[in-house]
Amino acid sequence: MLTNTRRTFSQTIALTALTFCAGSGLVLSKETDDPNNGESPAEWPTYRSTVGRTGATTDSGPASPVTTTWTMDLKGGMMTTEPVVADGTLYLAVTTDNSPSQSRGYVAAYDSETGDQQWIRDDVPGVNTPTVAVGTLYVATNVSPESDSEDGGLIALDRQTGETTWQRDDHVAWADPILVDDRVYTVKEHSPEDPGTSVQALDASTGDTVWQTADVQGDVCYADGTVFTTDGTALNAADGTVLWSVAADGMMGQHVIQAVDNGLVYGVIQEGDSNQNVVQARSPDDGSVQWSFPTGTSGFWAGRLTVGAGHVFFRTTMNGTHAIRALDAKTGEGAWSYDADTELTSDLTVADGILYAGGRTDSDPELGDAVIVALDAAAGEREWDYIFGRWELDEYGPAANAPIIANGRVYTATYPKGSTLDYQYTEYGDLYVLGCSDSDDHVQVEDSKSADETDAANHGSAQDDTESQSKEENGSITDSPINQDHITNSENNTTTDC
Repeated sequence: MLTNTRRTFSQTIALTALTFCAGSGLVLSKETDDPNNGESPAEWPTYRSTVGRTGATTDSGPASPVTTTWTMDLKGGMMTTEPVVADGTLYLAVTTDNSPSQSRGYVAAYDSETGDQQWIRDDVPGVNTPTVAVGTLYVATNVSPESDSEDGGLIALDRQTGETTWQRDDHVAWADPILVDDRVYTVKEHSPEDPGTSVQALDASTGDTVWQTADVQGDVCYADGTVFTTDGTALNAADGTVLWSVAADGMMGQHVIQAVDNGLVYGVIQEGDSNQNVVQARSPDDGSVQWSFPTGTSGFWAGRLTVGAGHVFFRTTMNGTHAIRALDAKTGEGAWSYDADTELTSDLTVADGILYAGGRTDSDPELGDAVIVALDAAAGEREWDYIFGRWELDEYGPAANAPIIANGRVYTATYPKGSTLDYQYTEYGDLYVLGCSDSDDHVQVEDSKSADETDAANHGSAQDDTESQSKEENGSITDSPINQDHITNSENNTTTDC
């Protein structure tokens, strides 16, 4: 269902500030003549910011001290999706039911400065992170074959109204799309009616298939006329022919290629009997390994590599200690390591020389609150951290998902990391927008899902401006996921320059 509205959220907030690859043309909300796979110049237009999936942007985040500018109860979860921001509009893809038999969700557009809702589509199940173009929002769903949903597919929405421009409903499971010039690149996932996977290039204006290459899986990224997939395959973007495949060397996996930048392709493989995780850089021309860096960890690899500011960044957990490592992007040599005193739970983001990580203040899920940590990307020294997001879910404290940076702000969603109950991931999720604490646009948003008092700890800031946050029960997703009523400016007595 499409709903257009300018009504806004209702949830009282006031929290404490604490110290502590895009191509040219349609892929960007602002057109550019030169492809730039590494750092997005157009805010945050797609998953991991760029068609190179680097997690990097030229936008800047807030300076310390930081505060919550506005927040909202998602009435769902965003554990697997990122906010998208372009031309002052924030787009959210939220899951509200993710059971084996049902998949429900919505896509909505908001004013990124105020949180005013512009339109909402509450008939989109299992939605992935959208990709925004000049006039179109491309949305892929990833619905389980067991689900009863028939509304999924790959959908092009009008950015201004949310109305459907075209829809591919022949499949309900697609990977996050990227857009370069007039083509959408994605992967059609396995379905009972059509077993197997394939990379697809679609006409951006009609959704028609231009070419498809079978037996390739994972997510896609792009650079210089080549489409790369996370299973380790490189394809000619013009016709889909396979240029090279790491899978041919017996290294199949979902992390072999994660990002492309600096004339190199970056990924993670597992090698040896111990399945040690190794970060690798490969030539985009033939897939040959240019350098390798053993991470010292083994088994399941969590998260995506982040590439920017001349480094490759990743998070690790060794002997219960959470850390961030930085490697020289050209040589693979270790640059620095940061041992965190928090649980790191998100993919990393680099923006204008600052590296951002989301997490939880305590690895004990019953104790922690959400936190964002900002580091100097060149040296690994902490610039600030900010604690927020306490709620009344006794078993699990909120953890911050991937922080995305746009127009001087951090956008991030919280979720109950560690929960074994699916419904909690689609019930306990909030969006937080963090900004500089002396701005005059702080917002009180009332009427949300639970009542509590937030008392954020101070990490060395000269300012201790702790206030309270209250939440109240509100309406169902059926009519409108957010039940927005009104919004007002909150008092701001801070005089610190940001």
